[in-house]
Amino acid sequence: MTNTKKRTGSIFNLIAGAAYTALAAVLFVLSAGSFDVSDYYLPDAAQITRGESVFDDDSEPEEEMSYSAEDYAGLKLYYSAHGKKWHLTRECQYIRNSKNTEYTDYETAVSMGLTPCSKCGFPGMLKD
Repeated sequence: MTNTKKRTGSIFNLIAGAAYTALAAVLFVLSAGSFDVSDYYLPDAAQITRGESVFDDDSEPEEEMSYSAEDYAGLKLYYSAHGKKWHLTRECQYIRNSKNTEYTDYETAVSMGLTPCSKCGFPGMLKD
């Protein structure tokens, strides 16, 4: 009697699994009808044949911000003992928990090989 129950349970699980798989397939097919290829960029065959990158565009590159020593004049540049970046605020998320934070001026920071933090390292990033 126990074997019969096990077989019945196994057969039921197989049928239920097949039913769920069929339901998932039906839902997938129905949802595929709402897919619109025009929402996505597709390269033309000529681009692919010529081996052109489909990500290149003819737009001008964005101008990079450049700062000089005058922009940093009078500002304290904070850095941690083992860090590679300078910060304009001690409260920056990248150094706020650092125990060995020091500060310096622009010329010294550059001579130490430090570069600006991407979050707070440039003048104008500070909230007035």
